[in-house]
Amino acid sequence: MRDRDILELLDTDRKDVLSIYLDIDGRKQENQGAKPAYVIWVQRAMREALKDLSGEVLRLASRNARRIMTFVSKQRPEGRGLIVFAAPGLWKEYHLPFPVPNRVRYGPPDVTILIDVVDQYKPYAVLVVDHEHARILRGYLGETTVIEEDTLELHTEDWRSTAGRRPTWTPVAGSS
Repeated sequence: MRDRDILELLDTDRKDVLSIYLDIDGRKQENQGAKPAYVIWVQRAMREALKDLSGEVLRLASRNARRIMTFVSKQRPEGRGLIVFAAPGLWKEYHLPFPVPNRVRYGPPDVTILIDVVDQYKPYAVLVVDHEHARILRGYLGETTVIEEDTLELHTEDWRSTAGRRPTWTPVAGSS
């Protein structure tokens, strides 16, 4: 997820976007059945969100709702939270490592929870070093990106060789 994505959603003048926030946490018992609770919840919530629409607007919104339902019901959860923005010619999905509150809205893109998520969770650095490589990764919202990578080369021919510990004994006074 990039700040640019949020700005694109904010700058659009579209009024036909289905904004879905789902808690798809597979650790919760209600989400472990053959039909997880979030699938049932989103189906009911989308019906409620579209109930006041009619004509061509309803037809297009229903097509997007079916597309979302197919996606949500067939996919196995990646992470614990899912955000989807869908409209004709628009599909943005975000898988999060933490749950988000369930919410469905139809109209302009509903980015309030998304902005809160971006504000609360800041990027962090991860340093990974083994005997051959060193990598600096950027971790953010469950995704990592390699920022820098280097191969480690040790030139041991320039090292001074020593044969173990230095002696720790002291001479005894008066002996020759």
